[in-house]
Amino acid sequence: MIFRTILSFHFLIIFTLSLDAQAPNPLRGHARRPKPSKLVFNYPIIRLEGGDFTMGSPDTATDRNDDECHHNITIAAFGIGMYEISQDQWTEVMGYNPSHFTGVTLPVEQVSWEEVQLFIKNLNEKTGKHYRLPTEAEWEFAAGGGSKNRTKYAGTNNPLELHKFANFYHPKTGTPIPIVNGEFVYPPTDGYQTTAPVKNYKPNSLGIYNMSGNVWEWCQDRYLPYDGCRSHDAALISRVVRGGSWVNSARMCRVANRGLNAPELKYDLIGFRLAED
Repeated sequence: MIFRTILSFHFLIIFTLSLDAQAPNPLRGHARRPKPSKLVFNYPIIRLEGGDFTMGSPDTATDRNDDECHHNITIAAFGIGMYEISQDQWTEVMGYNPSHFTGVTLPVEQVSWEEVQLFIKNLNEKTGKHYRLPTEAEWEFAAGGGSKNRTKYAGTNNPLELHKFANFYHPKTGTPIPIVNGEFVYPPTDGYQTTAPVKNYKPNSLGIYNMSGNVWEWCQDRYLPYDGCRSHDAALISRVVRGGSWVNSARMCRVANRGLNAPELKYDLIGFRLAED
């Protein structure tokens, strides 16, 4: 009898303690879940006041294309990336690196316009910011130096000085250098055989790097003709790319030069930079 009483007493104590441990303590209040921390994304943005400028190229230019008709346009204030998105920045957001020429400071490439939209969506969710691609007009405004003292290439008017500002295709001189998969290039005068680091060469007058050469850069816009101007035959879904690349000549690296690509396609010569309102 005594034995049963002791067992019952012990059970009562244990059961009571167990209930007390599970019961909420009104004096403590409800526990708060910590808010997930925002991603700190280190990407310098150059703020531009906007203004009026003449987009396209003059009829007198000997190296122009016939889809570059001169026209006046007004740009609102906006921000644009100091440099192209690098492979480590893409990997930080997306968790993988799609690039052909790998290196953490090299521009990410082999990304389609559609994949870039997903990157921007994920980045904005993780940072709480409102990044986007630049429009074609914003891109050309920034590349040429803004409203005043505009240049033919990003940083210079002189093609003989372009190697100081851009990574682009060079004349076939010297001994070919093998790179990958049986491909080869000739010795460069700008120091790089394929893509170059995103913050490399001299910046243009606004402090922006590599807007001529290195990789073509996606813009938000569909490729459409300027008013009264011829355009390339292209599907209406084609998106604008700008700037030329490591495999293109100086002519293709002019700030007025227009390129286009299907939004689902990707190559090792197309990347992007970000913009903000």
